[in-house]
Amino acid sequence: MTKISKGISIVGACATIGIIATLIVLSASIYSKKTTQHNNVIALHELKVVMEAEEAYYADNDKYTVHLADLEKYGVYKHLASGVKVILTFFDYDIQKYRIVTYHISGDKRYTGTGPVGPIDGQPSARGQRQ
Repeated sequence: MTKISKGISIVGACATIGIIATLIVLSASIYSKKTTQHNNVIALHELKVVMEAEEAYYADNDKYTVHLADLEKYGVYKHLASGVKVILTFFDYDIQKYRIVTYHISGDKRYTGTGPVGPIDGQPSARGQRQ
């Protein structure tokens, strides 16, 4: 006489739970990496927006501004993404060359643009070393 097994064994249940847990961990890791990449792209986009606004401000006023609030007319605050920080500095006293640094508080890169019409550079940023 053969006995028919009903239900699942403990070993089978543990194996199933282990597989599901592994999939959850892998999914969370991939999601975290993609979210960080997305936040970096947002910071890079905001750098380009601020640099374009700075150049538009210069075209209208024959000087660059030291205040980000002055760039509101050119769309900076209307489109500045949540979590993005912007640092605006100048190289010389007469405000003819600037550097803009952007980063997202949940990203892992800082993007630096120099102007007028200079290069854009992205560097890894260690967490906790942001300003």
